[in-house]
Amino acid sequence: MALSKSARSSAAKRAWITIRAKFGPSGPPRHAKLEVKPRPKKDMPKQEPIKMPKPRPATAGEMSKRALVFIFTCSCIGNRRKVDTSEIKIDADKAWIGVSKKLIDAPELQAITSLISDARNYVANMALPATTIKKGVYLMSKDLLEEVDAKLVDYDKQLVVLVENLLVVYSALMNEAKERLKGLFNREDYPTPEYLKSAFRLKWQCIKLNPPDRDQMKQKMWERECAKTERMWMEMREAAQQTLRTNLADLVKHLADKLTPEKDGKKKMFKEASITKLNEFLGTFDARNITNDVQLKVLVDKAKSLLKDTDAGVLRTDEATREYVAYGFETIKQALAPMIVNKPSRTIILEEE
Repeated sequence: MALSKSARSSAAKRAWITIRAKFGPSGPPRHAKLEVKPRPKKDMPKQEPIKMPKPRPATAGEMSKRALVFIFTCSCIGNRRKVDTSEIKIDADKAWIGVSKKLIDAPELQAITSLISDARNYVANMALPATTIKKGVYLMSKDLLEEVDAKLVDYDKQLVVLVENLLVVYSALMNEAKERLKGLFNREDYPTPEYLKSAFRLKWQCIKLNPPDRDQMKQKMWERECAKTERMWMEMREAAQQTLRTNLADLVKHLADKLTPEKDGKKKMFKEASITKLNEFLGTFDARNITNDVQLKVLVDKAKSLLKDTDAGVLRTDEATREYVAYGFETIKQALAPMIVNKPSRTIILEEE
């Protein structure tokens, strides 16, 4: 609340009384530099060195109890078609030229593709890759299964509405395409409304990955199948572990960089998204840690302690907290570096909004 005029006047008088008491009736000499006492730094708890426990990776049996194979697929139709270069007048060698045309220009279609992309990213951030089986196959923690299923049901409902919105304007969009593409317009490039309605789909399914029952085959063949299943789980364990380690390393590196000032000492721009994405990862880690990566668990717990009761506003304004958190994340970054073997594709987007 703003001070009244009389209150401001009283505060100014008290300030002059303090100044005259120090420098005399005439106040401080002209151009004198007033002594400004530095604000005392907040006492921060001491950061102990990170102690890593011995690895205790989960067995295939332990992983199968904690996770299911999760198959997630998205179906849609493309919005571009190849153009016959014989219809294009150009002095270049047409064998070296590839030309395509857009079929429709519609925000309704963009809304559909954006939702499908969001659904893919959501699954990738909640599950773990199982690409040793097939692309689009994941390992999903049983602890997250109901939450993920509910979210995908919601995505699917939204998709139905967005497709209906596209169908409402579909005829007008084709007419616009005919006018703008002119001789390149081909009615056969455009599916019927009935086909279009069924072309956009989200599908997901859970299955158990276990060897076949013993009584379904001979002993030697059953033993081979058991060995195959065991190897598959071990390969998925390695991929899942490295994915979690790499994702944390990327997030930590991003935050540590934002907390480190420029060479001239100027602070870097720091937004809430820098912390939000990291907190999302930390919040689901225990459920996703189906490989029992005890070493990564130590680093995740340290990151949680560093961010406890801290947000972007505090890190922007509180120098002591900023330095404390920056130092802590730098130690996490150094501890993570030797833990990453073969860096898989990153599944977390780091752009700030």
